Amino acid sequence: MKRVVITGVAGTLGQMVLRELRQSHPSVKVMGFDNVNISTNGIAPDSFHKRDSKSRGLSVQLVEFQPDTVIHLALTSEDSSSPSKINTEGTQNLFAALRLLPIPPKRLLVLSSACVGGSASEENTANEAKDAFDKDIQDIERRTQEIARTCKTTRVSWVRPGVVLGVYGTEWVLQGWSGVGGVVMGSSDPSYNITHISDVVRAIMTILDSDGEGAYNVPARDSIKASEATKLLGKTQIYCPHWLLYVIFLVLWLLRYSRTSPRALQYYQKGLVMQNGRLATELNFKDTRTSKDAILHYVKQQKVQANGKAEASPKTTRTSATSTSTSTSTSTST
Repeated sequence: MKRVVITGVAGTLGQMVLRELRQSHPSVKVMGFDNVNISTNGIAPDSFHKRDSKSRGLSVQLVEFQPDTVIHLALTSEDSSSPSKINTEGTQNLFAALRLLPIPPKRLLVLSSACVGGSASEENTANEAKDAFDKDIQDIERRTQEIARTCKTTRVSWVRPGVVLGVYGTEWVLQGWSGVGGVVMGSSDPSYNITHISDVVRAIMTILDSDGEGAYNVPARDSIKASEATKLLGKTQIYCPHWLLYVIFLVLWLLRYSRTSPRALQYYQKGLVMQNGRLATELNFKDTRTSKDAILHYVKQQKVQANGKAEASPKTTRTSATSTSTSTSTSTST
């Protein structure tokens, strides 16, 4: 890898992949795309363009940069009108831009989701789409398989992590466990693969370095019961009938009190568990973190962020007060 493009580079996963690239391939040149700016303490690629993957100008930068590797991480499951545009239209636009390149990239890796192969032990088996996000993912994989068939010189792969907390909007899983006043309501106690984000990064790098092709599940090394997950979050779980749970979710969602829509109930009922097939057998990949590790890591990160905001608030207040006393016509923005 010498010239790499990363979409979604400002996100948590994008930043971690970029950091790993810098460490394992120090001479690599990276061009990054995202619809938000990279944080001040983040890692910047060699060139950064603030635009999402559905931008019309994407092809211009790609043709100028001539990447040999493309890592497509721009994916979201947030409940709004934009996810499908980012997920499907963005992927379609990116692939169209890749087809315009005089020299096709040698590698293309696409972020997918466990919701497609969630209950499958083999990567070639897919689940039935049950909501809009599932349909987005199936569309992305269909387009990815198509480009794999038509671009013979490009090695194409796509990764299906389990639930990765803090990445592409998956906080709704935790919100469903802990979103109502410290009380978690559920009608069953399913199991989940909570994949540690560091294992997802390791899997991505392993696939790229090994020239892997096709679909790869990336679960945790184990699964965890919803009841145990809620205890790790310091919450209380209350069981209630599915119909009542649906009504509660619907009301909270319509009132915009919660970002967790009723569509997510299928995951709270049935869970999300899959097997690490091809990564282990073909690429000798070994998961290093458990589902418990992933949850505790997420909780720790949330506490760090909360403490950082608490420390920053007094400073902001003092700055504003100073500015106000200096000049009544000066306004301070935060």
